[in-house]
Amino acid sequence: MMKMKMCVLFVILAFVSQHASGVEVYEGEKSVLLPCKIVVPKNHSVVWKREDLTSQIVHAIVEGKDDLINQNKRYEHRTSMRADALQTGDLSLTLRNPTFTDSGNYTCATRIHGEDKEKTQAQLKVKERPVWPKVLPAVLVPVLLLGAVIFFLLYRVKEREKLMTVGQLTPLEVMEGAPSVLLPYTHTCCLGEVLKVEWIFVTNENKMVCVFENGHIKHDQQHKDYRERAEMESFPPKEKKTDQLNRSEVDLSLTLRNPVCADGGVYLCIIHDKAVNTMKLKLVPLLVREPLMTTIRASLGRGNSAASKPLPPFRVSKEKKNVGESHLLNSQPV
Repeated sequence: MMKMKMCVLFVILAFVSQHASGVEVYEGEKSVLLPCKIVVPKNHSVVWKREDLTSQIVHAIVEGKDDLINQNKRYEHRTSMRADALQTGDLSLTLRNPTFTDSGNYTCATRIHGEDKEKTQAQLKVKERPVWPKVLPAVLVPVLLLGAVIFFLLYRVKEREKLMTVGQLTPLEVMEGAPSVLLPYTHTCCLGEVLKVEWIFVTNENKMVCVFENGHIKHDQQHKDYRERAEMESFPPKEKKTDQLNRSEVDLSLTLRNPVCADGGVYLCIIHDKAVNTMKLKLVPLLVREPLMTTIRASLGRGNSAASKPLPPFRVSKEKKNVGESHLLNSQPV
C-alpha cells in the first residue's frame, strides 16, 4: 500500500515537473526570466537547452560553475543564473535582450553522467511591441485639438444663449439722477439656508456690487464704483410666508442709489445655498436713461457749435455771367 502511494506521488511530481510554464515578453525588453525550481542532488549538473536547435545548450552549470563551452552562439553573453542556484534550487534562467528568434520551448534539467534526470519546461513567447505607443501621439493630438475646438464652440453657443436670455428679459428703466433704483429678487427658501449672496455687475472685470455673508454686508469687498451706493434692500433680509404652499421667501433685492448712465447693464445675483451646496442665479438688466433736458442741451450745444464755425471760403468761376473776374467771398450769403 505504501509503495502504491509513493508511485502515485512520483507520477504527480513528474507531471508537475514536466509541465511547461508560459512566459511572454515584448521584443526590446532588457531581459526575461525563465522560471525553474528543482532540488539539485549532489554531484548533479544543471542544463538549460532548446531541443529544436542543432546546438541545444543554452546555459549549463557543471561542478558548481558556469560551463559555456558548448553554448549555442546565439545565446553568447546573454544568459546567466543565480550564483547560489544549486544551494537554493532556484535554477531560473535570465535571458537578456530577447528577440523573436528566442521564442520556443526551453528545458531545465538536472543531469548526471550525461543523462537527464528531473526536468521542467518553460515556454517563451517574444511578441512585437504594440503599435499604439507610436501611433498614440499622432492620433491623440488631433483628437485633443478637435476636442478643444468643440469645447470652444460649445462655450460660444452657451454664451450666446446667455446673451439671448438676457435680451429676452425686460430691463428695469430709471432716469439718471433719480434717488435710487431697486433691483428686485425674492428667493424661495429659509434665511438659514442662505450662506452667501453676491450681486455682480457683468462686465469684462465683473465688478462686485454687494456681498452678503454670514449675516453681514462685506463693504470691503465692494468695487469702488459702488461703495456707499449699493446695499441690500432689506437688511438684514426678511422672511415672509407667501403662497398656498406656505413657503418662505427671503428678500434679497438690491438698492442702487444715484444711478448714472454708466450703471446700465446686466446685474447677476448669485446665491450660495448652504442646504444643498449649490448656486442659484438671477439676471436683472438695468437701463439708465439720460434726462430729456440734458439730451436737448447736448443737441443744441452741438448745433450751436456747428453754426458758429465759419464756412470755408470758395471761389466763383469766371464762366458765370455778369462776373468780370473771380474773387474770394466770405461766408455771407451771395
